Amino acid sequence: MTIRTMFAKIAGTYDAVNLVITFGLDSLWRRKAVRNCQSSGIIVDLCCGTGDFLRDIARSAPKNSILIGLDFSREMLSKALRQERVKAKRKEFILADVSNLPFRDECIDSAGVSFSFRNLTYNNPQAELYLREILRVIRHGGRFVVVETSQPTSHPLRIALHLYQGKIVPLIGGLISRNKDAYRYLGDSAMNFYSAGSVRRMLLRYGFREVNYESLMLGIACIHTCTK
Repeated sequence: MTIRTMFAKIAGTYDAVNLVITFGLDSLWRRKAVRNCQSSGIIVDLCCGTGDFLRDIARSAPKNSILIGLDFSREMLSKALRQERVKAKRKEFILADVSNLPFRDECIDSAGVSFSFRNLTYNNPQAELYLREILRVIRHGGRFVVVETSQPTSHPLRIALHLYQGKIVPLIGGLISRNKDAYRYLGDSAMNFYSAGSVRRMLLRYGFREVNYESLMLGIACIHTCTK
């Protein structure tokens, strides 16, 4: 099963599962990252899924900003559109892949990705292509913000977290979504994803000139803020 097919199958229950398996913390972490994404220009939520991060950004975005949600899953975008309570003229959703972004060079003021960065980069042979494409469309001085799971520095906490991600997440996700394989993959990718320092080095290696990060909940998650 491809990642595209996997997300198509779990789109209907995706938000509900995330709420349960993160105890609602994913929403708090996204909101914490919003301030780093704000711009009076064009803001793009990459791999936007059902649009939660973009809606968070929209609540405090300057009135003259243009908001775009982009995802490769038609099913995820369909749900994002259904959940739009106010059809803002400045907010658009685009069906596209990060490997071939439909934007000209250096036209995006700020881009963000929440809890999908590991799908782009973990054990992915296209990781370099994705990162260079993101870098291409962000203007000089623009920002790229990543909210993602991470690796706690505490060994006991890391063991407990990996147990939860490897055993409990597939169980809960499978019960709610009826697709245990999808949450086995998502749990495994979170369990084995890179540390905050490794992500920082990767982003610097592929061309971002400044990368700062903020660990959340003792390193369970992390916000990376990158400047081109």
